[in-house]
Amino acid sequence: MQDWQTFLNQDLPAGTYTLKVRTEGNGKNTFAFRLNSISAAVQADHLNVTVRSNDWVPALNVYNPGGPLTVKMYDGDGPQELEAELRDAAGNSYPIKVSGQLEWDDIQVPEAKGNYTVFLRQPQGTFQYSNTVGFQLTGAPITVVNADTTGKLQLVAELVLPDETLPTQATVQVGEQTYEVQGSAGPVTLPAQEYPVSAAPIKGAEVTVDQPAVTVEKEQTKTVKVQVKPDVALNFSADKPEVCVGDVVKFTARATTEFERQALPATVQVKLPAGFTAAGETTVTARVDANNPGVLVFEAKAGAAAAGEQQVTATLLPWNKTQDLGVRVQPTATQIELRRSDLATAQPGDTVTVTLTLKNTSGAPAPYQLTDRPGERLEALDPATFSGELAPGEEKTLSYRARVKGEAAGQSDLQATLSSACDSQQTVAGTLSVTPPPPPPSKRWWRCSARARSAFPSTRPSRRPRSSLPTSRPRTRCT
Repeated sequence: MQDWQTFLNQDLPAGTYTLKVRTEGNGKNTFAFRLNSISAAVQADHLNVTVRSNDWVPALNVYNPGGPLTVKMYDGDGPQELEAELRDAAGNSYPIKVSGQLEWDDIQVPEAKGNYTVFLRQPQGTFQYSNTVGFQLTGAPITVVNADTTGKLQLVAELVLPDETLPTQATVQVGEQTYEVQGSAGPVTLPAQEYPVSAAPIKGAEVTVDQPAVTVEKEQTKTVKVQVKPDVALNFSADKPEVCVGDVVKFTARATTEFERQALPATVQVKLPAGFTAAGETTVTARVDANNPGVLVFEAKAGAAAAGEQQVTATLLPWNKTQDLGVRVQPTATQIELRRSDLATAQPGDTVTVTLTLKNTSGAPAPYQLTDRPGERLEALDPATFSGELAPGEEKTLSYRARVKGEAAGQSDLQATLSSACDSQQTVAGTLSVTPPPPPPSKRWWRCSARARSAFPSTRPSRRPRSSLPTSRPRTRCT
Protein backbone atom coordinates (compact mmCIF):
# COMPACT_ATOMS: atom_id res chain seq x y z
CA MET A 1 0.00 0.00 0.00
CA GLN A 2 1.38 3.43 -0.97
CA ASP A 3 0.18 6.53 0.87
CA TRP A 4 1.55 9.83 2.22
CA GLN A 5 1.26 10.40 5.95
CA THR A 6 2.11 13.60 7.83
CA PHE A 7 4.89 12.82 10.26
CA LEU A 8 5.61 16.29 11.65
CA ASN A 9 3.80 19.62 11.32
CA GLN A 10 5.15 22.19 13.75
CA ASP A 11 7.77 24.92 14.19
CA LEU A 12 11.17 23.58 15.27
CA PRO A 13 14.02 25.67 16.68
CA ALA A 14 17.22 25.50 14.65
CA GLY A 15 19.11 22.31 15.43
CA THR A 16 19.60 18.65 14.59
CA TYR A 17 16.84 16.13 15.27
CA THR A 18 17.05 12.33 14.94
CA LEU A 19 14.34 10.32 13.14
CA LYS A 20 14.30 6.61 13.92
CA VAL A 21 12.25 4.17 11.82
CA ARG A 22 11.62 0.49 12.54
CA THR A 23 10.06 -1.86 9.99
CA GLU A 24 8.68 -5.37 10.50
CA GLY A 25 7.90 -8.27 8.20
CA ASN A 26 9.69 -10.29 5.54
CA GLY A 27 9.32 -7.83 2.68
CA LYS A 28 11.55 -4.89 1.81
CA ASN A 29 9.97 -1.68 3.12
CA THR A 30 10.97 1.36 1.08
CA PHE A 31 9.64 4.82 1.85
CA ALA A 32 10.18 8.37 0.59
CA PHE A 33 10.33 11.77 2.25
CA ARG A 34 8.52 14.91 1.21
CA LEU A 35 9.59 18.11 2.95
CA ASN A 36 7.94 21.52 2.97
CA SER A 37 9.84 24.16 4.96
CA ILE A 38 11.51 27.54 4.73
CA SER A 39 14.89 25.94 5.36
CA ALA A 40 15.34 22.31 6.42
CA ALA A 41 16.93 19.08 5.23
CA VAL A 42 16.65 15.35 5.94
CA GLN A 43 20.05 13.69 6.08
CA ALA A 44 21.27 10.15 6.71
CA ASP A 45 24.66 8.72 7.61
CA HIS A 46 23.74 5.52 5.72
CA LEU A 47 21.19 5.31 2.91
CA ASN A 48 19.70 2.14 1.39
CA VAL A 49 18.34 2.32 -2.16
CA THR A 50 16.15 -0.46 -3.64
CA VAL A 51 16.37 -1.06 -7.41
CA ARG A 52 13.82 -2.96 -9.49
CA SER A 53 14.60 -2.13 -13.10
CA ASN A 54 16.61 -3.28 -16.11
CA ASP A 55 16.98 0.38 -17.15
CA TRP A 56 19.36 2.87 -15.62
CA VAL A 57 17.86 4.44 -12.50
CA PRO A 58 19.37 7.48 -10.70
CA ALA A 59 20.06 6.23 -7.18
CA LEU A 60 22.23 8.88 -5.52
CA ASN A 61 23.07 12.51 -6.27
CA VAL A 62 26.21 14.04 -4.74
CA TYR A 63 27.82 17.47 -5.04
CA ASN A 64 31.59 17.81 -4.98
CA PRO A 65 32.74 21.33 -4.01
CA GLY A 66 36.14 20.43 -5.44
CA GLY A 67 38.75 17.96 -4.24
CA PRO A 68 38.79 14.32 -3.19
CA LEU A 69 35.38 12.76 -2.49
CA THR A 70 34.60 9.11 -1.85
CA VAL A 71 31.21 7.35 -1.95
CA LYS A 72 31.12 3.93 -0.27
CA MET A 73 28.82 1.22 -1.66
CA TYR A 74 27.66 -1.69 0.50
CA ASP A 75 26.15 -5.10 -0.36
CA GLY A 76 25.71 -4.68 -4.12
CA ASP A 77 25.83 -8.52 -4.53
CA GLY A 78 28.39 -8.32 -7.33
CA PRO A 79 28.19 -7.52 -11.07
CA GLN A 80 25.89 -10.52 -11.76
CA GLU A 81 23.12 -8.88 -9.70
CA LEU A 82 23.79 -5.14 -10.20
CA GLU A 83 25.42 -2.74 -12.64
CA ALA A 84 26.50 0.80 -11.70
CA GLU A 85 28.03 3.87 -13.28
CA LEU A 86 28.76 7.47 -12.25
CA ARG A 87 27.76 10.40 -14.47
CA ASP A 88 28.64 14.08 -14.27
CA ALA A 89 26.43 17.02 -15.21
CA ALA A 90 27.79 17.01 -18.78
CA GLY A 91 26.74 13.37 -19.30
CA ASN A 92 30.20 11.83 -19.03
CA SER A 93 30.07 8.37 -17.43
CA TYR A 94 32.59 6.63 -15.21
CA PRO A 95 32.47 2.86 -14.56
CA ILE A 96 31.92 1.69 -10.99
CA LYS A 97 32.88 -1.60 -9.39
CA VAL A 98 29.85 -3.14 -7.66
CA SER A 99 30.55 -4.38 -4.14
CA GLY A 100 30.03 -8.01 -3.27
CA GLN A 101 27.48 -9.46 -0.89
CA LEU A 102 27.80 -7.78 2.53
CA GLU A 103 30.98 -6.07 1.32
CA TRP A 104 32.09 -2.44 0.91
CA ASP A 105 33.65 -0.83 -2.16
CA ASP A 106 34.76 2.75 -2.76
CA ILE A 107 33.54 4.98 -5.58
CA GLN A 108 36.07 7.72 -6.29
CA VAL A 109 34.27 10.85 -7.47
CA PRO A 110 36.25 13.09 -9.87
CA GLU A 111 37.84 16.02 -8.05
CA ALA A 112 36.35 18.61 -10.39
CA LYS A 113 33.64 20.78 -8.81
CA GLY A 114 30.12 19.79 -9.81
CA ASN A 115 27.12 17.47 -9.43
CA TYR A 116 27.49 13.73 -9.88
CA THR A 117 24.87 10.94 -10.01
CA VAL A 118 25.19 7.20 -9.30
CA PHE A 119 23.00 5.18 -11.71
CA LEU A 120 22.01 1.55 -11.00
CA ARG A 121 20.25 -1.22 -13.00
CA GLN A 122 19.68 -4.93 -12.76
CA PRO A 123 21.18 -7.04 -15.55
CA GLN A 124 18.98 -9.48 -17.46
CA GLY A 125 18.52 -12.81 -15.72
CA THR A 126 19.25 -11.69 -12.17
CA PHE A 127 18.36 -14.06 -9.37
CA GLN A 128 16.81 -11.41 -7.10
CA TYR A 129 13.47 -9.75 -7.77
CA SER A 130 14.94 -6.44 -6.52
CA ASN A 131 18.25 -5.40 -5.08
CA THR A 132 18.91 -3.12 -2.11
CA VAL A 133 22.29 -1.43 -1.91
CA GLY A 134 23.70 0.89 0.77
CA PHE A 135 25.64 4.15 0.39
CA GLN A 136 27.75 6.35 2.67
CA LEU A 137 29.77 9.52 2.14
CA THR A 138 33.17 9.89 3.74
CA GLY A 139 33.16 12.74 6.25
CA ALA A 140 29.61 13.96 5.62
CA PRO A 141 26.00 12.79 5.78
CA ILE A 142 23.87 12.14 2.70
CA THR A 143 21.13 14.68 2.08
CA VAL A 144 17.95 12.76 1.32
CA VAL A 145 15.72 15.76 0.72
CA ASN A 146 16.32 19.48 1.06
CA ALA A 147 13.85 22.37 1.27
CA ASP A 148 15.27 25.86 1.15
CA THR A 149 13.27 28.96 0.25
CA THR A 150 15.80 31.31 1.84
CA GLY A 151 18.21 33.85 0.46
CA LYS A 152 21.08 35.80 1.93
CA LEU A 153 21.52 39.45 2.82
CA GLN A 154 24.82 41.28 3.18
CA LEU A 155 24.85 44.54 5.19
CA VAL A 156 27.55 47.16 4.67
CA ALA A 157 28.14 50.38 6.68
CA GLU A 158 30.41 53.11 5.30
CA LEU A 159 31.74 56.37 6.72
CA VAL A 160 31.80 58.79 3.80
CA LEU A 161 34.43 61.53 4.15
CA PRO A 162 35.28 64.11 1.49
CA ASP A 163 38.52 62.34 0.54
CA GLU A 164 37.89 58.70 1.47
CA THR A 165 35.35 56.07 2.49
CA LEU A 166 35.95 53.96 5.61
CA PRO A 167 34.11 51.09 7.35
CA THR A 168 31.95 52.25 10.26
CA GLN A 169 29.28 51.15 12.71
CA ALA A 170 25.55 51.45 12.06
CA THR A 171 22.33 50.04 13.53
CA VAL A 172 20.20 48.66 10.70
CA GLN A 173 16.59 47.48 10.89
CA VAL A 174 15.57 44.82 8.36
CA GLY A 175 11.93 43.92 8.81
CA GLU A 176 11.55 43.22 12.52
CA GLN A 177 15.20 42.28 13.04
CA THR A 178 17.91 44.73 14.19
CA TYR A 179 21.54 44.25 13.21
CA GLU A 180 24.61 45.98 14.66
CA VAL A 181 26.85 46.39 11.64
CA GLN A 182 30.57 46.87 12.24
CA GLY A 183 31.74 47.65 8.72
CA SER A 184 29.83 44.66 7.39
CA ALA A 185 27.49 41.96 8.68
CA GLY A 186 26.44 38.71 7.12
CA PRO A 187 25.55 37.35 4.84
CA VAL A 188 22.54 36.52 7.03
CA THR A 189 19.99 33.92 5.94
CA LEU A 190 16.39 35.13 5.61
CA PRO A 191 13.17 33.75 4.12
CA ALA A 192 12.75 34.94 0.55
CA GLN A 193 10.47 38.00 0.65
CA GLU A 194 10.53 41.80 0.73
CA TYR A 195 11.75 43.59 3.87
CA PRO A 196 11.64 47.30 4.75
CA VAL A 197 15.09 48.67 5.58
CA SER A 198 16.01 51.62 7.80
CA ALA A 199 19.03 52.84 9.77
CA ALA A 200 19.14 54.53 13.16
CA PRO A 201 20.06 58.23 13.12
CA ILE A 202 23.55 59.29 14.23
CA LYS A 203 24.12 62.67 15.83
CA GLY A 204 26.19 64.98 13.68
CA ALA A 205 25.79 62.94 10.51
CA GLU A 206 23.39 62.23 7.68
CA VAL A 207 22.53 58.53 7.55
CA THR A 208 21.18 57.11 4.29
CA VAL A 209 20.22 53.64 3.06
CA ASP A 210 20.69 52.86 -0.63
CA GLN A 211 17.21 51.27 -0.78
CA PRO A 212 14.10 51.63 1.41
CA ALA A 213 13.22 47.96 0.93
CA VAL A 214 15.10 44.85 -0.18
CA THR A 215 13.70 41.71 -1.77
CA VAL A 216 15.57 38.60 -0.63
CA GLU A 217 15.49 35.98 -3.38
CA LYS A 218 15.93 32.23 -3.06
CA GLU A 219 19.55 31.11 -3.29
CA GLN A 220 20.64 34.69 -4.07
CA THR A 221 22.66 37.20 -2.02
CA LYS A 222 21.47 40.81 -1.87
CA THR A 223 23.44 43.74 -0.45
CA VAL A 224 22.17 46.75 1.51
CA LYS A 225 24.56 49.68 1.93
CA VAL A 226 24.27 52.26 4.71
CA GLN A 227 26.25 55.47 4.37
CA VAL A 228 27.12 57.75 7.29
CA LYS A 229 28.08 61.26 6.16
CA PRO A 230 29.31 63.42 9.08
CA ASP A 231 29.29 67.20 8.87
CA VAL A 232 31.82 69.76 10.09
CA ALA A 233 30.68 73.38 10.44
CA LEU A 234 32.77 76.52 9.99
CA ASN A 235 32.27 79.62 12.14
CA PHE A 236 34.33 82.73 11.48
CA SER A 237 34.26 85.94 13.55
CA ALA A 238 36.24 89.10 14.33
CA ASP A 239 36.24 91.04 17.57
CA LYS A 240 36.03 94.36 15.68
CA PRO A 241 33.87 95.12 12.64
CA GLU A 242 35.61 98.49 12.17
CA VAL A 243 39.13 99.66 12.98
CA CYS A 244 41.44 102.57 12.35
CA VAL A 245 44.78 102.21 10.64
CA GLY A 246 47.23 100.89 13.20
CA ASP A 247 44.67 98.96 15.28
CA VAL A 248 44.56 95.17 15.59
CA VAL A 249 41.71 92.73 14.87
CA LYS A 250 41.43 89.33 16.54
CA PHE A 251 40.09 86.71 14.11
CA THR A 252 38.64 83.40 15.34
CA ALA A 253 37.80 80.50 13.00
CA ARG A 254 36.27 77.34 14.49
CA ALA A 255 35.67 73.92 12.95
CA THR A 256 32.99 72.11 14.97
CA THR A 257 30.96 68.93 14.69
CA GLU A 258 28.38 67.02 16.73
CA PHE A 259 29.77 63.72 15.45
CA GLU A 260 30.95 61.57 18.36
CA ARG A 261 32.05 58.32 16.72
CA GLN A 262 35.56 59.34 15.75
CA ALA A 263 37.76 62.36 15.07
CA LEU A 264 37.40 63.96 11.65
CA PRO A 265 40.09 65.76 9.61
CA ALA A 266 39.87 69.56 9.47
CA THR A 267 42.17 72.26 8.14
CA VAL A 268 41.14 75.88 8.73
CA GLN A 269 42.90 78.67 6.87
CA VAL A 270 42.24 82.41 6.65
CA LYS A 271 43.17 84.61 3.71
CA LEU A 272 43.85 88.24 4.63
CA PRO A 273 43.41 91.12 2.18
CA ALA A 274 46.32 93.38 1.25
CA GLY A 275 47.26 95.83 3.99
CA PHE A 276 46.69 93.42 6.91
CA THR A 277 49.68 91.89 8.70
CA ALA A 278 49.09 88.71 10.69
CA ALA A 279 50.75 88.15 14.05
CA GLY A 280 50.77 84.35 14.18
CA GLU A 281 49.77 81.43 11.98
CA THR A 282 46.75 81.79 9.68
CA THR A 283 46.31 78.02 9.20
CA VAL A 284 45.60 75.20 11.64
CA THR A 285 45.17 71.45 11.04
CA ALA A 286 43.33 69.37 13.63
CA ARG A 287 41.25 66.25 14.27
CA VAL A 288 37.83 67.35 15.49
CA ASP A 289 34.95 65.59 17.23
CA ALA A 290 31.98 66.61 19.39
CA ASN A 291 34.22 67.49 22.33
CA ASN A 292 37.27 68.84 20.52
CA PRO A 293 36.79 71.62 17.96
CA GLY A 294 39.52 72.91 15.71
CA VAL A 295 40.21 76.56 16.61
CA LEU A 296 42.35 79.12 14.81
CA VAL A 297 42.92 82.45 16.66
CA PHE A 298 45.30 85.18 15.54
CA GLU A 299 45.65 88.95 15.40
CA ALA A 300 46.16 91.05 12.31
CA LYS A 301 47.17 94.72 12.19
CA ALA A 302 45.51 97.05 9.71
CA GLY A 303 47.94 99.13 7.65
CA ALA A 304 47.30 102.20 5.54
CA ALA A 305 46.91 100.05 2.40
CA ALA A 306 43.90 98.34 3.99
CA ALA A 307 41.75 101.47 4.21
CA GLY A 308 38.17 100.90 3.10
CA GLU A 309 35.83 97.89 3.05
CA GLN A 310 37.83 94.67 3.24
CA GLN A 311 36.78 91.02 2.93
CA VAL A 312 38.50 88.31 4.94
CA THR A 313 37.85 84.68 3.91
CA ALA A 314 38.06 81.53 6.04
CA THR A 315 38.19 78.10 4.35
CA LEU A 316 37.53 74.68 5.89
CA LEU A 317 39.16 71.71 4.14
CA PRO A 318 38.55 68.99 3.07
CA TRP A 319 34.89 69.92 3.63
CA ASN A 320 34.97 72.67 0.98
CA LYS A 321 33.32 75.31 3.13
CA THR A 322 34.08 79.02 3.13
CA GLN A 323 32.85 82.02 5.09
CA ASP A 324 33.48 85.69 4.33
CA LEU A 325 33.77 88.45 6.91
CA GLY A 326 33.69 92.18 6.28
CA VAL A 327 36.00 94.58 8.15
CA ARG A 328 35.95 98.33 7.56
CA VAL A 329 39.28 100.15 7.97
CA GLN A 330 39.04 103.90 8.62
CA PRO A 331 41.62 105.95 6.71
CA THR A 332 42.82 107.81 9.82
CA ALA A 333 45.42 106.28 12.07
CA THR A 334 45.09 105.55 15.76
CA GLN A 335 47.79 105.76 18.38
CA ILE A 336 46.25 103.00 20.53
CA GLU A 337 45.87 99.27 20.02
CA LEU A 338 42.80 97.94 21.84
CA ARG A 339 42.60 94.33 23.02
CA ARG A 340 40.29 92.22 25.20
CA SER A 341 41.30 89.10 27.14
CA ASP A 342 39.16 85.99 26.71
CA LEU A 343 36.76 85.08 29.53
CA ALA A 344 36.61 81.59 30.91
CA THR A 345 33.26 79.81 31.11
CA ALA A 346 31.38 80.71 34.32
CA GLN A 347 28.28 79.65 36.26
CA PRO A 348 25.43 81.80 37.62
CA GLY A 349 26.57 83.66 40.74
CA ASP A 350 30.27 83.52 39.83
CA THR A 351 32.43 86.63 39.90
CA VAL A 352 34.61 87.15 36.83
CA THR A 353 37.32 89.67 36.03
CA VAL A 354 36.97 91.54 32.72
CA THR A 355 40.34 92.68 31.34
CA LEU A 356 41.10 95.15 28.53
CA THR A 357 44.54 96.25 27.32
CA LEU A 358 45.59 99.54 25.74
CA LYS A 359 48.95 100.12 24.04
CA ASN A 360 50.25 103.40 22.67
CA THR A 361 52.18 102.56 19.51
CA SER A 362 52.96 106.19 18.61
CA GLY A 363 55.75 108.51 19.65
CA ALA A 364 53.41 111.02 21.31
CA PRO A 365 51.16 110.93 24.38
CA ALA A 366 47.71 109.40 23.69
CA PRO A 367 44.68 110.47 25.72
CA TYR A 368 41.87 107.90 25.94
CA GLN A 369 38.42 107.22 27.36
CA LEU A 370 37.28 103.58 27.49
CA THR A 371 33.80 102.30 28.39
CA ASP A 372 32.83 98.62 28.52
CA ARG A 373 29.25 97.37 28.30
CA PRO A 374 29.19 93.96 30.08
CA GLY A 375 25.92 92.66 28.60
CA GLU A 376 22.67 91.34 30.07
CA ARG A 377 24.15 88.42 32.03
CA LEU A 378 26.86 90.43 33.82
CA GLU A 379 26.50 92.99 36.62
CA ALA A 380 29.55 95.25 36.99
CA LEU A 381 30.80 95.35 40.58
CA ASP A 382 33.44 98.01 39.81
CA PRO A 383 33.40 101.01 37.47
CA ALA A 384 33.58 99.89 33.81
CA THR A 385 34.68 103.31 32.47
CA PHE A 386 38.34 104.31 32.34
CA SER A 387 40.13 107.46 31.16
CA GLY A 388 43.66 108.78 31.13
CA GLU A 389 46.69 109.25 28.95
CA LEU A 390 49.26 106.77 27.69
CA ALA A 391 52.89 107.76 27.33
CA PRO A 392 54.64 106.83 24.06
CA GLY A 393 55.05 103.01 23.95
CA GLU A 394 53.13 102.54 27.21
CA GLU A 395 50.84 99.51 27.64
CA LYS A 396 48.13 99.52 30.32
CA THR A 397 45.84 96.76 31.58
CA LEU A 398 42.41 97.83 32.80
CA SER A 399 40.03 95.50 34.59
CA TYR A 400 36.85 95.33 36.65
CA ARG A 401 34.89 92.65 38.44
CA ALA A 402 31.42 91.49 37.38
CA ARG A 403 28.90 88.99 38.74
CA VAL A 404 27.07 86.48 36.54
CA LYS A 405 23.31 87.04 36.77
CA GLY A 406 20.40 84.66 36.20
CA GLU A 407 20.13 80.92 36.68
CA ALA A 408 20.04 79.36 33.20
CA ALA A 409 22.80 78.66 30.73
CA GLY A 410 23.48 81.21 27.99
CA GLN A 411 25.98 83.91 27.09
CA SER A 412 26.67 87.58 27.65
CA ASP A 413 27.96 89.75 24.81
CA LEU A 414 30.41 92.45 25.90
CA GLN A 415 31.23 95.58 23.88
CA ALA A 416 33.98 98.06 24.75
CA THR A 417 34.21 101.52 23.13
CA LEU A 418 37.43 103.55 23.02
CA SER A 419 37.55 107.26 22.21
CA SER A 420 40.98 108.35 21.03
CA ALA A 421 42.62 110.24 18.18
CA CYS A 422 40.88 108.03 15.60
CA ASP A 423 38.05 109.70 13.63
CA SER A 424 35.67 106.92 14.70
CA GLN A 425 35.35 105.13 18.01
CA GLN A 426 37.33 101.95 18.35
CA THR A 427 35.39 98.94 19.61
CA VAL A 428 36.18 95.42 20.72
CA ALA A 429 33.63 92.67 21.42
CA GLY A 430 33.72 89.70 23.75
CA THR A 431 31.56 86.81 24.88
CA LEU A 432 31.08 85.12 28.23
CA SER A 433 29.62 81.59 28.09
CA VAL A 434 27.42 80.67 31.08
CA THR A 435 26.95 77.01 31.96
CA PRO A 436 24.11 75.75 34.17
CA PRO A 437 24.94 75.27 37.83
CA PRO A 438 25.57 71.70 39.03
CA PRO A 439 22.54 69.91 40.52
CA PRO A 440 22.29 70.12 44.32
CA PRO A 441 23.51 67.05 46.19
CA SER A 442 20.73 64.57 46.78
CA LYS A 443 19.54 64.21 50.35
CA ARG A 444 20.08 60.84 51.93
CA TRP A 445 17.25 59.73 54.11
CA TRP A 446 17.61 56.98 56.68
CA ARG A 447 14.75 54.72 57.68
CA CYS A 448 15.45 52.94 60.94
CA SER A 449 13.57 50.28 62.86
CA ALA A 450 12.39 50.94 66.41
CA ARG A 451 15.19 48.78 67.69
CA ALA A 452 17.72 50.84 65.71
CA ARG A 453 16.32 54.19 66.85
CA SER A 454 16.81 53.18 70.44
CA ALA A 455 20.52 52.93 69.74
CA PHE A 456 20.87 56.64 68.96
CA PRO A 457 21.49 58.89 71.99
CA SER A 458 18.48 60.83 73.21
CA THR A 459 18.56 64.57 73.86
CA ARG A 460 16.65 63.99 77.09
CA PRO A 461 18.85 63.54 80.18
CA SER A 462 19.03 60.05 81.55
CA ARG A 463 17.97 59.60 85.16
CA ARG A 464 19.68 56.28 85.58
CA PRO A 465 22.94 56.14 87.51
CA ARG A 466 26.04 55.98 85.38
CA SER A 467 26.70 52.45 86.58
CA SER A 468 23.36 51.30 85.19
CA LEU A 469 24.06 52.39 81.62
CA PRO A 470 24.53 49.51 79.17
CA THR A 471 28.11 48.57 78.50
CA SER A 472 27.45 47.99 74.77
CA ARG A 473 25.19 49.73 72.29
CA PRO A 474 22.18 47.86 70.88
CA ARG A 475 22.34 46.56 67.31
CA THR A 476 21.08 49.02 64.69
CA ARG A 477 19.53 48.48 61.26
CA CYS A 478 18.91 51.43 58.92
CA THR A 479 18.06 51.52 55.21
